[in-house]
Amino acid sequence: MAAKKQSKSDKKPAQNAQKNHSLDVFKSSRLIVFAQASFYTLVMIAVIAGGAYWLDHYLGTFPKIFIGGLVIAYPLTQVLIFKKIKKFSREKLEPKKNQK
Repeated sequence: MAAKKQSKSDKKPAQNAQKNHSLDVFKSSRLIVFAQASFYTLVMIAVIAGGAYWLDHYLGTFPKIFIGGLVIAYPLTQVLIFKKIKKFSREKLEPKKNQK
């Protein structure tokens, strides 16, 4: 039975190597990803919510547009972060795939 277990683990060394490489890339760049995600979150919410806050005071409708701005800013921020992290991951992983 021990021989069968070894043969099963030998079938997928390329997949295991790819998973290990992906994990290594994530571990080495998680601070960069965290900093970028935090920056995008703060900037998007500040710009959209700040504009909504100003517009609310200008129109005299304070908290309505401000709350709407926050509701809109959060999903937009998440989409932006998803796209940036996906691009970042592709840039980190693609050169290693092309070398094989």
